[in-house]
Amino acid sequence: TGVVNEGDYLTEKQFELIEAIAPKAKGVGLLTSGQGKGVVYDDVVAGARKATAALGMTLIELVAVNGDQVRGLAEQCRRERCEALVLPIDLYLQNLRTEILALVAELRLPCAYGYAAFAEQGGLISYSPDILAMTRRAAHQVVRILKGANPADLPMERATRYDVVVNLKAARVLGIKFPPEILAQVTRVIE
Repeated sequence: TGVVNEGDYLTEKQFELIEAIAPKAKGVGLLTSGQGKGVVYDDVVAGARKATAALGMTLIELVAVNGDQVRGLAEQCRRERCEALVLPIDLYLQNLRTEILALVAELRLPCAYGYAAFAEQGGLISYSPDILAMTRRAAHQVVRILKGANPADLPMERATRYDVVVNLKAARVLGIKFPPEILAQVTRVIE
């Protein structure tokens, strides 16, 4: 019972966004905390591997769990020739927004984020489930349970609405023009 994010699908979509906005990028870093091994983390990495194979990219796995480690990733990115980054949904990295955005700005790389908050605070583009819609669906399930439904009889629900947030200021800094197929998906623009 509940509403679930699909790590593999979301991560694949983020790599597709990178391919659309930075088509020459071949070495793409996947920044995770490496924490939460199991279903969600494994799905994210599987989605990244599937996407990079399909798009002809090289996956560069980047791991950080604190601000010092995030800052230390700059050298790894340079050494391994990161040309773009993807930051999937990773609960352990949400509180490191300042450090992650500083790293991405230092490297001057396009990055697709799994949280709208990153785009709102200066990141290039985010692709994430519509959290408000997911919350409403979860509340609907709670109401059904309170009215007597057996939780075991309620199915897991998938997100059905997604937000694409673009930050035009970040795009200008990077010299990126969003292609029409991306602009057609945008749900919010940060000027």
